Amino acid sequence: MAGTIVFGIGVAPTPEAPETHAETPVSIALAALLVRALHFAALLAGVGGGLFLVLVPGRWSPLNDRLKPGLCVLLLTAGVSAVLPVGVNGAVLAGGPRTALASSAIWTTGVTSTAGLSAGIALGALLASATGLALAPRHAAGQGLLVFGALLGAASLAVTGHAATAPPRWLSAPLVGLHGLMAAYWLGALWPLAVALRTEPPGEAARLTRRFSTLAVGAVGVLVAAGAGLSILQIGTPDALLTTEYGQNWLRKMLVVTGLLALAAYNRLRLTPALDSGGAAAAGALRRSIRAEMIFAAAVLLLTSLFAFTPPPRALMAGDTMVRADTGADAGQATVVIKDGRSALVEVVPARPGLNRVRIRVSQPDGRPLPLSEAGLEWELPAGGAAPARRVLSVTGSGMADAEGIEMPVAGRWTLRLEVGLGDLRKTVFQTEVPVGTKDDRKESKP
Repeated sequence: MAGTIVFGIGVAPTPEAPETHAETPVSIALAALLVRALHFAALLAGVGGGLFLVLVPGRWSPLNDRLKPGLCVLLLTAGVSAVLPVGVNGAVLAGGPRTALASSAIWTTGVTSTAGLSAGIALGALLASATGLALAPRHAAGQGLLVFGALLGAASLAVTGHAATAPPRWLSAPLVGLHGLMAAYWLGALWPLAVALRTEPPGEAARLTRRFSTLAVGAVGVLVAAGAGLSILQIGTPDALLTTEYGQNWLRKMLVVTGLLALAAYNRLRLTPALDSGGAAAAGALRRSIRAEMIFAAAVLLLTSLFAFTPPPRALMAGDTMVRADTGADAGQATVVIKDGRSALVEVVPARPGLNRVRIRVSQPDGRPLPLSEAGLEWELPAGGAAPARRVLSVTGSGMADAEGIEMPVAGRWTLRLEVGLGDLRKTVFQTEVPVGTKDDRKESKP
């Protein structure tokens, strides 16, 4: 058991400052950001490129054959970048250095988080799209697999992250999936269109561009509507846009999105009609504008990746509350701590000086158990001048963890600090006080 008891002989001791918890290294956080952005870009471009082949050309053509090698590279990149976040996520949850990625425990932590589930679905999407690319020239099933791969790719985004888990989950998760699917169609078509404008005859290039543009109007409308719904769920009040880091990052993203939408509108209203009479010059101008769209899109995905590192305002507005109850002299003490909308039931049994057992149950805002990737406990008696002791709790079930042999040698109000890993680069800390072995304290019940 880690920890110290400070004492002095003939002098009053100077209490030592409690050891601080290690923060996530900047290098790991930066790696998580870049890998996440790369995965978003490769996934949307890869499965979205498959959607382009199905929805825009209308038939399998030599252009599709030219696009296949590049799309395969994108799918491979998306696969690698789907696996890497699992380990990086585990390292962030554990607060470890870059070398921690070589540890199997780090990967186990990542796999059991929502990043592991998302990666599994994404790999299924990439496999479906790759198989579709192989079969599409000869079998109708190939096009079906390309569409299925795009749907799975969108679903992989809807099982992890702040937005996908915002209450009510029945609304937020579908909105994320719909938002991702529409983004895949739009962003996944940019590179194929640039290739078509360079290699196809002017008439065919104009036909493909008009076809994409017609479908894109509806897709962008759904994209904006779904994004607006998610923003309302996450941000809540307009004041949060300026008073929270999440809101400020959202404003930066909206500024870039506005530029992207303006550029897309210019392409549709001015540059696409010019293809009918402008020839190679018009195609070159549109191709350059599409490259600018790609740059804007990359900036949007990078800013989107930043959301994983900042709690949304709706979680901050939930506040921190605590309810304590006496469960009886023999049964111990039970404390419910509510933070960020989540609740943790902390039980200390028998709540007497000596060895105790600590059990926790963490629930989501709707009462369902919240799966834990890890749990740690720190306890101390501030009035006694003892440095904190720490223990890793055993995760025993969905939302449940416990530990026996927690030494609380003297009576008094002990401070318990519970840190739980929830996956997707997130940790939540619950803190409470538990009266141990003090009769008067054991009769109290305070909000």
